[in-house]
Amino acid sequence: FYKYSHVAWDCRGTKETCRKIDSLKTGHPRDACCWRYSFRYHLEYAFDSEGFMIQVVEAETARGQQELGKGQMIESEMALDVGTKVFRVFRPRSEKYQLELSFAPYHIENVIAAIQNWYDDGCKDTSETIMRFPGENGIATLSALDY
Repeated sequence: FYKYSHVAWDCRGTKETCRKIDSLKTGHPRDACCWRYSFRYHLEYAFDSEGFMIQVVEAETARGQQELGKGQMIESEMALDVGTKVFRVFRPRSEKYQLELSFAPYHIENVIAAIQNWYDDGCKDTSETIMRFPGENGIATLSALDY
């Protein structure tokens, strides 16, 4: 199992990189398909239909730092390769108490507004949009990463 979720494993869900038998790396994903093939299939579908991916980032380290998990790193790499828009949303956190908070309705409204703005602009910007909700007040900040 380790190799399938490790970033160094070369499969990126393509027919060329997947090591499953040919019948499991074509068409709509099935239970026996590799998770990477399935994920890429859905990223390609999203790209073709002007869709997007929302990626939620939570505390992953022993120190409680918010960073992508190994699987999320792979998903991000595949989204970049496919050209699918990613809205990376960091879970709100209290810096004062060093803990994560639940999403409130206004956090979700900010995410929806960012997505709507992307649609209003014609879905042209495929760089990642980073959304953080720092501090106790939950004020959203946006930035787009350029690769």
